[in-house]
Amino acid sequence: MHVSYDFKIFQHNTIPINLTIDDTSGTAIDISGYKFWITIKTNESDSDVNAIVQNTSTAPAGSTDGKITLTLSKTDTDQTAGDYYYDIQMMDLSNSVYTLFKGIVTIETAITGATS
Repeated sequence: MHVSYDFKIFQHNTIPINLTIDDTSGTAIDISGYKFWITIKTNESDSDVNAIVQNTSTAPAGSTDGKITLTLSKTDTDQTAGDYYYDIQMMDLSNSVYTLFKGIVTIETAITGATS
């Protein structure tokens, strides 16, 4: 099951996306070794090779609290201001893939342009 969730970010910002993966009763699950993706595309139908961002992260051993952070770097968010499609997916140890979130991410123009 996935959740539609739209959000806004600013250009040139580092954005941590903190997730906690729970079972149906709300109890955090052990996600050790699970793989996570955040993919951002101009068009939903674009292939993954044409994504403007596709970051992966694997939960380290001992991730029994279900917590993982996916990070968009300031390079990732250095995009033309506008609306983009994104999703966050998870692959468990049996290679089953689940879409956790899907929606629109709006990249807004930052006022300050300093990046160093």
